[in-house]
Amino acid sequence: MTGRRSTWRKYLQAGGIALGLLLLAQQAWQGYVALQQAQACVVRPRFLIMALGLYVVAYFVQMAAWAMIMRYLHAPLPPRAVVEGYAISFLPRYIPGSVWGYLSRNEWLAQTHAVSYSISTTASLVEAAMLLVTAGVLGGLYWLPAHYDLSILAIAGLGILAAWLTWRIVPWLVIKINIGGRRIEIDLAQEHRMRLWSATTALYVGFWVLQGAALLLIARTLCGNLVLDIVPATASFALAWAIGFLIIFVPAGLGVREWTLSALLVAFATLQPGQSTLIALISRLGLIGAELLILLIGFHGKIQKRKIQNGQIQSWGRKRDWSANDGSLE
Repeated sequence: MTGRRSTWRKYLQAGGIALGLLLLAQQAWQGYVALQQAQACVVRPRFLIMALGLYVVAYFVQMAAWAMIMRYLHAPLPPRAVVEGYAISFLPRYIPGSVWGYLSRNEWLAQTHAVSYSISTTASLVEAAMLLVTAGVLGGLYWLPAHYDLSILAIAGLGILAAWLTWRIVPWLVIKINIGGRRIEIDLAQEHRMRLWSATTALYVGFWVLQGAALLLIARTLCGNLVLDIVPATASFALAWAIGFLIIFVPAGLGVREWTLSALLVAFATLQPGQSTLIALISRLGLIGAELLILLIGFHGKIQKRKIQNGQIQSWGRKRDWSANDGSLE
């Protein structure tokens, strides 16, 4: 029964990845059509290439932060395994409902790296919570002082406290949850390491700053000599991502994030609505392009790994045949 259930999970995961890839391609096409209809005036294409590079770097930073979380939960993965599996296993997130990407990642971790579902689920919860907390803090650092009599240092201090509490409390809460009448057990015997929390938090802050810097480059590539500062750009993107993430029935925040980002760029950076809409559309296409590059790297790594494994199997088979023939050639 367990073997049959495992087989069905593999089929469902493969189907989810295939469907997610199709939906990703559909999003890319819809974004391209919308960009064509908006008649974007691009005068400095080299900045688009640089923005795409920043999105790729940001994706690697996100994977590094997730790898830190796995180390924190005593389930470390080699960097190559993270690059090969993180993006590919998460493709089903483009299916409406938001949870499918996390379920697919759990299945990949269980099948390939023998990571329990309780550990992988906890890692996903910590990852989502840390992204939301850091996004909210960066957005609040820009927006709150402008509308309320609040100190930036006080907001930053509260944000650091929120990130630390998230790091400590989320795993503890998961331990208390019962699924199917069985308590989830997670090995948290070792003391929480401050350096892992610090590194993970810094990586997520860097992730948002890279996203904001990419918006600056996108603005530079458009006609009109648009000027966009890094602080409002980072705050706008972080808050738009958080809002899109929380609306779970929209796959990958499609449309919601672009609309929110456009509105926030108008409010925070005093851009014109048409300009901010173009930046949001190009940003979505850049993110999709970066994900496709990461997927290609992951698929290439998997293919190379399979070739090496097949070569080792064939080499072992030849050695066995040699032994069977007492070392003599016929």
